[in-house]
Amino acid sequence: MSITYLKVKIKSLAVEASIIRHEERKWLKSGRWLRKQEPHPSSKHSLELNTALNTWAGLSTHRLDLRIEQRAALVAYGFLRSVPYRSIEREPHWLKKPYSKPGPNWNRVNDLVWKYGPFHPAGDKKETERGKKKLWDMINQWHDHPGAIDNAVRAVEAAA
Repeated sequence: MSITYLKVKIKSLAVEASIIRHEERKWLKSGRWLRKQEPHPSSKHSLELNTALNTWAGLSTHRLDLRIEQRAALVAYGFLRSVPYRSIEREPHWLKKPYSKPGPNWNRVNDLVWKYGPFHPAGDKKETERGKKKLWDMINQWHDHPGAIDNAVRAVEAAA
């Protein structure tokens, strides 16, 4: 696959998040409206209210999960485009102690780089595992050592 497909994935994830946000607002508004209404004894008011709030909660959770995937895709895209990691994330959030936020899902970043990058050996399963391990080491070097981008770039170019 090509890096262009990863770029399309990033754009489609962004559009999907905005669509979900729109639907979230709609269901939340519906739930608030139903909450204000007087329930009629013969109506399915509580069922409709539960459906609206459950749908809103499910969409909200899905949008938050998308955020994790978007971050991994952007970091993978930056790696494949030879952008220094510190340009993608200026100061790693997980290093700030009082407000520690988890870093990117590095396993997912590795999978995306493997899928969309030039790292597909034409060998057997053992060779594929060695290639993935080598790629994992390159990504770790890239994000742990800001000056190591040149080595990672050379390794990517050598693998192509």
